[in-house]
Amino acid sequence: MNQIHIRGVFLGIAADWGITIAFAFIIQISYAVYWHLQGLDQAAIAEKIVALAWSTQFNLFFLPFGLAFTVFGGYIATRTAQSDNLINAALMGSTSIALGMVIQETGPMWVQYIGIIATVPMAILGGYLYTGAWNFFLTRQS
Repeated sequence: MNQIHIRGVFLGIAADWGITIAFAFIIQISYAVYWHLQGLDQAAIAEKIVALAWSTQFNLFFLPFGLAFTVFGGYIATRTAQSDNLINAALMGSTSIALGMVIQETGPMWVQYIGIIATVPMAILGGYLYTGAWNFFLTRQS
Protein backbone atom coordinates (compact mmCIF):
# COMPACT_ATOMS: atom_id res chain seq x y z
CA MET A 1 0.00 0.00 0.00
CA ASN A 2 2.52 2.62 -1.20
CA GLN A 3 0.14 5.44 -1.98
CA ILE A 4 -1.12 8.70 -0.60
CA HIS A 5 -3.38 8.22 2.39
CA ILE A 6 -5.37 11.45 2.88
CA ARG A 7 -6.69 10.42 6.29
CA GLY A 8 -3.15 9.81 7.52
CA VAL A 9 -1.99 13.19 6.23
CA PHE A 10 -4.86 15.00 7.96
CA LEU A 11 -4.43 13.06 11.21
CA GLY A 12 -0.74 13.97 11.16
CA ILE A 13 -1.60 17.63 10.66
CA ALA A 14 -4.17 17.46 13.44
CA ALA A 15 -1.61 15.89 15.79
CA ASP A 16 1.09 18.42 14.90
CA TRP A 17 -1.09 21.52 15.09
CA GLY A 18 -3.24 20.30 17.98
CA ILE A 19 -0.29 19.63 20.25
CA THR A 20 1.51 22.80 19.11
CA ILE A 21 -1.51 25.01 19.84
CA ALA A 22 -2.20 23.30 23.17
CA PHE A 23 1.45 23.71 24.23
CA ALA A 24 1.50 27.40 23.27
CA PHE A 25 -1.80 27.94 25.07
CA ILE A 26 -0.49 26.33 28.26
CA ILE A 27 2.65 28.47 28.18
CA GLN A 28 0.68 31.67 27.59
CA ILE A 29 -1.84 30.83 30.32
CA SER A 30 1.04 30.14 32.71
CA TYR A 31 2.54 33.54 31.97
CA ALA A 32 -0.87 35.21 32.33
CA VAL A 33 -1.38 33.62 35.75
CA TYR A 34 2.13 34.68 36.80
CA TRP A 35 1.54 38.27 35.69
CA HIS A 36 -1.89 38.30 37.34
CA LEU A 37 -0.30 37.21 40.62
CA GLN A 38 2.12 40.12 40.22
CA GLY A 39 -0.88 42.46 40.17
CA LEU A 40 -1.13 43.33 36.48
CA ASP A 41 -4.57 44.10 35.07
CA GLN A 42 -6.12 42.31 32.07
CA ALA A 43 -5.10 44.95 29.54
CA ALA A 44 -1.46 44.83 30.65
CA ILE A 45 -1.49 41.02 30.59
CA ALA A 46 -2.95 41.00 27.07
CA GLU A 47 -0.26 43.43 25.93
CA LYS A 48 2.48 41.30 27.49
CA ILE A 49 1.08 38.11 25.86
CA VAL A 50 1.24 39.77 22.43
CA ALA A 51 4.78 40.97 23.12
CA LEU A 52 5.71 37.46 24.26
CA ALA A 53 4.39 35.89 21.05
CA TRP A 54 6.54 38.27 18.98
CA SER A 55 9.68 37.94 21.10
CA THR A 56 12.76 36.24 19.71
CA GLN A 57 13.41 34.44 23.01
CA PHE A 58 9.96 32.86 23.11
CA ASN A 59 10.15 31.81 19.47
CA LEU A 60 13.61 30.30 19.92
CA PHE A 61 12.35 28.43 22.99
CA PHE A 62 9.25 27.23 21.14
CA LEU A 63 10.87 26.26 17.80
CA PRO A 64 12.40 22.92 18.89
CA PHE A 65 9.11 21.91 20.52
CA GLY A 66 7.17 22.81 17.39
CA LEU A 67 9.56 20.77 15.26
CA ALA A 68 9.30 17.83 17.68
CA PHE A 69 5.51 17.98 17.34
CA THR A 70 6.00 17.93 13.56
CA VAL A 71 8.09 14.75 13.91
CA PHE A 72 5.17 13.26 15.83
CA GLY A 73 2.75 14.38 13.10
CA GLY A 74 4.91 12.71 10.44
CA TYR A 75 4.97 9.55 12.52
CA ILE A 76 1.16 9.60 12.81
CA ALA A 77 0.73 10.24 9.07
CA THR A 78 2.95 7.29 8.13
CA ARG A 79 1.55 5.00 10.80
CA THR A 80 -2.06 5.72 9.81
CA ALA A 81 -1.17 4.96 6.18
CA GLN A 82 0.51 1.73 7.38
CA SER A 83 3.11 2.20 4.73
CA ASP A 84 6.87 2.39 4.48
CA ASN A 85 6.41 5.13 1.90
CA LEU A 86 7.34 8.51 3.37
CA ILE A 87 5.16 10.49 0.94
CA ASN A 88 2.40 10.81 3.56
CA ALA A 89 4.81 12.35 6.06
CA ALA A 90 6.18 14.71 3.40
CA LEU A 91 2.65 15.76 2.41
CA MET A 92 1.78 16.30 6.06
CA GLY A 93 4.81 18.57 6.45
CA SER A 94 4.07 20.48 3.24
CA THR A 95 0.44 20.99 4.17
CA SER A 96 1.46 22.07 7.65
CA ILE A 97 3.73 24.73 6.13
CA ALA A 98 0.89 25.97 3.90
CA LEU A 99 -1.46 26.10 6.87
CA GLY A 100 1.13 27.98 8.90
CA MET A 101 1.58 30.55 6.15
CA VAL A 102 -2.15 31.20 6.16
CA ILE A 103 -2.85 31.46 9.89
CA GLN A 104 0.44 32.19 11.65
CA GLU A 105 1.66 35.75 11.80
CA THR A 106 3.71 36.04 14.97
CA GLY A 107 7.39 36.00 15.59
CA PRO A 108 10.50 37.19 13.81
CA MET A 109 10.65 36.25 10.11
CA TRP A 110 13.99 34.46 10.42
CA VAL A 111 12.51 32.07 13.00
CA GLN A 112 9.61 31.42 10.64
CA TYR A 113 12.08 30.72 7.81
CA ILE A 114 13.86 28.14 9.95
CA GLY A 115 10.51 26.52 10.66
CA ILE A 116 9.59 26.49 6.97
CA ILE A 117 12.91 24.95 5.95
CA ALA A 118 12.90 22.33 8.72
CA THR A 119 9.24 21.25 8.72
CA VAL A 120 9.24 18.76 5.83
CA PRO A 121 12.52 17.06 6.89
CA MET A 122 11.20 16.77 10.47
CA ALA A 123 7.92 15.28 9.25
CA ILE A 124 9.85 12.81 7.09
CA LEU A 125 11.99 11.95 10.13
CA GLY A 126 8.77 11.08 11.98
CA GLY A 127 7.71 8.82 9.13
CA TYR A 128 11.17 7.31 9.05
CA LEU A 129 10.94 6.52 12.76
CA TYR A 130 7.70 4.63 12.11
CA THR A 131 9.19 2.54 9.31
CA GLY A 132 11.77 1.10 11.69
CA ALA A 133 14.52 1.57 9.10
CA TRP A 134 16.59 3.24 11.80
CA ASN A 135 16.81 -0.17 13.57
CA PHE A 136 19.36 -1.16 10.93
CA PHE A 137 21.83 1.28 12.45
CA LEU A 138 21.15 0.11 16.00
CA THR A 139 21.41 -3.62 15.30
CA ARG A 140 24.26 -3.56 12.82
CA GLN A 141 26.98 -6.05 13.70
CA SER A 142 30.68 -5.24 13.27
